[in-house]
Amino acid sequence: GVGKTYATMALLRYSALKGKIICRCNFKSLMQILKASFMTGEDLQSKIFKHIFKADLTVIDDVAIGSVFEQETLYRIIDTRLESLKKTVIVSNLSPQRLSIDMRICSRLKLYRKLQLTGKDRRALKGKVPV
Repeated sequence: GVGKTYATMALLRYSALKGKIICRCNFKSLMQILKASFMTGEDLQSKIFKHIFKADLTVIDDVAIGSVFEQETLYRIIDTRLESLKKTVIVSNLSPQRLSIDMRICSRLKLYRKLQLTGKDRRALKGKVPV
């Protein structure tokens, strides 16, 4: 409600207007799609990762880690994009300590610039979210 997603959407729009390849995904939705692809046998994983890795700018929104699979997937994305010197924005409501990430991810996130947005929940102020 403080504008994290709004800010990243503006950044993505700016990048797209500059001719950059962009990618945005909600982390939980991404995990659901990847897990479902195991069940159906579809080869969605390689297509999804290809797009995530190819983009000049990738935004991963609403990151929260709840399983080893999620941990490994986030590590793969961060590590591959770092090695390729690609820009990546990780968005979460949780502090790095509360994300429950392993040391490999922690050490890579230290290379990122951290930006903390604070303020009142705009949705609550507009009456769209019960307080």
